[in-house]
Amino acid sequence: MKTHPSTWEAIPICAIQWSSIQRLKSRIPAALKTVVPTFILALNVPTDVGSQQKGEFIMYRIAMTENPPCEKMSRRNITREYFGPKKNIIDFDDIDVFLEKCNPATFTRLNSAGVPCDVTHTHVNHYRTCAVVGNGGILLNSGCGAEIDAHDFVIRNNLPPTASYADDVGKKTDLTTINHAKLWEVCSNLGPKNKTVRKAILTRLSESPGMIFSYSLSTVGSPGRSKLHAIDRVIKDNKIPVTLAFSHQSAMGNKGLYSKLAGKRWRVPSTGLNTFALASTFCDRISMYGYYPLQTYNNRNVSYHYYDRGGYGHWHKMDQEFAMFQQFHNQGVIRHVIKWPSMSGKKNRGPSVSAELEEEFFKAAENGEEEHVRECLKKGVDVNAISIPSWTSDRETPLHIAASQGELPMVQLLVSTPGVDVLAKNEDGKTALELSGTDQMIRRVLKKREQDQRQSELMAKTGGVKIKRRIKVFVVGHGKVGKTTLIKALERILPLKELLKRDVTQPYVPTPGIEVEIVRIPGVGEASVWDFAGQTQFYVTHAMLLDARNTIYIVNYKSTDGPDVQKGQVHQWLCSIKACNADPTNRPDVVLVATHGDMLMDKEGGRRRAETILREMSGMFRTHLNIVDQVIVMDCRKSQTSEMTQLKRCLHNVHEALLRVSLNLPFLD
Repeated sequence: MKTHPSTWEAIPICAIQWSSIQRLKSRIPAALKTVVPTFILALNVPTDVGSQQKGEFIMYRIAMTENPPCEKMSRRNITREYFGPKKNIIDFDDIDVFLEKCNPATFTRLNSAGVPCDVTHTHVNHYRTCAVVGNGGILLNSGCGAEIDAHDFVIRNNLPPTASYADDVGKKTDLTTINHAKLWEVCSNLGPKNKTVRKAILTRLSESPGMIFSYSLSTVGSPGRSKLHAIDRVIKDNKIPVTLAFSHQSAMGNKGLYSKLAGKRWRVPSTGLNTFALASTFCDRISMYGYYPLQTYNNRNVSYHYYDRGGYGHWHKMDQEFAMFQQFHNQGVIRHVIKWPSMSGKKNRGPSVSAELEEEFFKAAENGEEEHVRECLKKGVDVNAISIPSWTSDRETPLHIAASQGELPMVQLLVSTPGVDVLAKNEDGKTALELSGTDQMIRRVLKKREQDQRQSELMAKTGGVKIKRRIKVFVVGHGKVGKTTLIKALERILPLKELLKRDVTQPYVPTPGIEVEIVRIPGVGEASVWDFAGQTQFYVTHAMLLDARNTIYIVNYKSTDGPDVQKGQVHQWLCSIKACNADPTNRPDVVLVATHGDMLMDKEGGRRRAETILREMSGMFRTHLNIVDQVIVMDCRKSQTSEMTQLKRCLHNVHEALLRVSLNLPFLD
């Protein structure tokens, strides 16, 4: 069958799933009768759908024609019924001509029988990739800036600040949509009486080059034409490279669009949803960032905006919109980014935490409260977080604060934290070293760490670097607690059936001293595993080898032993690890594993005892050891259990953290 090129137009609005490409090659008309009639997913071939030529999967919009390929094709594309760059985006300089000759409500010529209003419009090109960037707190500390700026066209909402958050949201802006509430706020703050606020608004305008697009001209309760004139005058008087534009219709008039897209009744559409619909008319591929209306992510609080600490109101409830974006993402229509990418050479900073916790973090750093700072870091606060003016006098990191106040213990704690950036600059462009004054100890610590970081970054740029990816694991514990068995299960080489049938009374063969082997742990990577014998006669030699940086310690103990025995054994090994790692800047990472979990008669009781041991040991050694906050009670003979997956995840996470803080090593020929 031959298609009619004039009736097809590529655009990624929505997607449907075919079970195979074969159905697509020759049966398009029949297929179209069984699906939503306005969209089709097809191979990008020139004209012959039955061709064997390879092509890219793209979306095709079925355009209105006099002779559509089938009856249901005659329906107009849903978004094009409400949006279109030619009719929606009008240069504000042309407003007088537009209002003189056109009916804004219908976008038709005055005194005409429905003739479209084509007297003026602002030309918008077609783009291959577009980033639609919201202002959600999910973007804070995300590191998505470079990825956003790499798009051909970047759209933002409501004049957000970008310069101070460029690492997370990027700097590039081509079009900024603005709703009536924000437009009213901007107009109100441009008066000459409030010079500070006016300066801030002018800064926001200068950070939004390209076009500022408003739906507010015909919105009920909007600032109206006079307010748009005021903003346009300020833009021109200050020579800001921005074009002001408006739509012929209000955002309120688009309820029908979303009812059709969602298949259910819709409330007033948000600025974000309107922006998505508009972008879909001139962008082939859309990535959406910062559209996450929920207050938590992975059990952590998320602020509503990335640039302030405002809370959620009842008008921020957008569960239905979020569900629609998720559906479009799953269908391949858009790329809905709600997670932080792991970025090579840069720390993976994780999700945003609550404003209250971040503020606590900065106050604790300012007051020299080391334990409080440790707790905040443990809860996920970014060690490189930047304060806001209401917390401190400048936009700076906790390391800047500690260095400027001469708090040596706090400086040592922060520089030993994985991922810390000692080269970070505050609002005045100064590093922590430059703020450290005359305190020679602090200057020595910071200078050494700066040298290490610069050396690492230099080698990474020149390619003369070898990143040490192998993980080092020390497995310790008393005899007969299952250390060797656990190692075999980690690398999945246990003959499981034989182990399960094994006579538990067979002779026990202890590990002679220390066994070291290189293994590959699925989900973790290559590891150098050290199996330390648990017999007392080897403890003296163990003490000479337990001192090691960038190492993960697994402390095994039997969950079937009495509570006092378990606690005593764990305490003994933690004391040994602490004594062998006396450097205060080195806090070894420790994972506690209770073995023989399958032999517990009271499994809940065994887990509670493990929780108690973890809590008490974490408190006792909090200043010397970093004990992972995970309760693991397992049968160490089995490699395919949720507990084994939990242990591997712990090892992976700790290993990644160690890699971020450890130095890269030069190649040796």
